[in-house]
Amino acid sequence: MAVLWKQLRYSTHLIFHPFDGFWDLKHEHRGSIKAALVILAMLVIHSILSTQFTGFLYNPDYDGVSLNVFSEFASVIGTFLLWCIANWSLTTLMDGEGRFSDIVMVSAYALVPLFLIGIPLTFISNAMPLEYAAFYNIINVFTYIWFSDAQRIDGCPSVHVGKDDPDGDPDCCRNGGHRLSRPLVLQPGFSAGQLRG
Repeated sequence: MAVLWKQLRYSTHLIFHPFDGFWDLKHEHRGSIKAALVILAMLVIHSILSTQFTGFLYNPDYDGVSLNVFSEFASVIGTFLLWCIANWSLTTLMDGEGRFSDIVMVSAYALVPLFLIGIPLTFISNAMPLEYAAFYNIINVFTYIWFSDAQRIDGCPSVHVGKDDPDGDPDCCRNGGHRLSRPLVLQPGFSAGQLRG
């Protein structure tokens, strides 16, 4: 249980350090499928709570009685599995090194901010007047775009690239998972005098 808690706590490190964090998630085994399943369960709970308890000013389409838990479960898990299967399919076509379990793990860990920010926002929306709708929408959109999509995009290259790139430069993959070399300004020992050349 302590190991699972440590793996779940590691997700907060990923929020602020996505490049190194996703690399460590796969190559240094900082995460697990069990933790990913717990995160998915929290995401389903967030979806149900958001549908049921978001303030009526911010949730005008919900009538208060037509919540279908199975529909919420299927929409969250179905969308997640569709992303993972599509990602794995592209990996197999492009000779990537990502395994399906790694893709599931990275994708789940990337979605942690949705419920970390979304659940409190759901309950705060009940006390927010309509004049604060812009703040509510900015926080909601920021959570979905930056944390979920950007973190998933940051995590994918670290899953699909091996420990060393073909040229033998491990720093190439370590810094974002891309097969491109680091730019000159990011090289160790760089000075502005090298640009004058």
